[in-house]
Amino acid sequence: MSDLTLTFSGVGGAFAGSDQYQNNAFVQDRESVLLIDCGGDARHALNEQGVPLDWIEGAYISHLHADHIGGLEWLAFCTYFNPKKNRPLLYADYSLMNDLWEKSLRGGLDSIEGKLMTLTDYFDCKPVLPNGHFVWHDMQFTPVQTVHVMAGMRIVHSFGLMINVHPNMDPLKRMALSRDGRIMRVFYTADTQFAPAQLVRFYADADLIFHDCETSEFRSNVHAHFGDLCQLPGDIKRKMWLMHYGWVEGADLVEVAKKHDFAGFVRKGQTFELGMEG
Repeated sequence: MSDLTLTFSGVGGAFAGSDQYQNNAFVQDRESVLLIDCGGDARHALNEQGVPLDWIEGAYISHLHADHIGGLEWLAFCTYFNPKKNRPLLYADYSLMNDLWEKSLRGGLDSIEGKLMTLTDYFDCKPVLPNGHFVWHDMQFTPVQTVHVMAGMRIVHSFGLMINVHPNMDPLKRMALSRDGRIMRVFYTADTQFAPAQLVRFYADADLIFHDCETSEFRSNVHAHFGDLCQLPGDIKRKMWLMHYGWVEGADLVEVAKKHDFAGFVRKGQTFELGMEG
């Protein structure tokens, strides 16, 4: 089994059942964890997956909706008042960092007894510049901007991830492992509208895709809907797992996925291997 894994501690959309824990995930290397988003249900989701606070090195934030950042106040306080715990790393596109503090976190975190606080008091902030990337353990993470919400005259972006596993591996070894079916490149969309023209290159480059998928009868128009994703070519759908969905009453999601050529719907607690030892 690989030491590098991706686990979905939650798979639900913002309005999904409470037992789905919103859309929270984490990559893990032995007893070190990097969160991919930290929604309001994160502490319960991580507890259910047996992840203690001591394992959490940091978090990547895709955008500023509460089902993706609502757990950061919990993480900030729990680590700040633990003298044995370092400040967690906090990765996000550089354009999100100021708004994350000023519009989302400051109201709950800006003051403790005797001190005015800043985001850097709680987190070791690592803003990612445009077309830049960050490295965590043996993985390279590149934010991919997607269109999530059009608010007035401005596009409110979300930033998914292209995850390159073992980026420093010898190219010949990488090719051999890819032929053996090892997962080397993962595209994690985070929240996105259906935009195949903009995302087709990332679909093609990835060995494995985790895609935002709305399943509700009444479309919100800010998430890719299952009906739209069914239009994608079969070779793309066969490597695509669907996430961030609302529960479909009475539906056998495994059969639904198979019928439409998708790899599947991610289930809460499901773990995917991302590479191999060494």
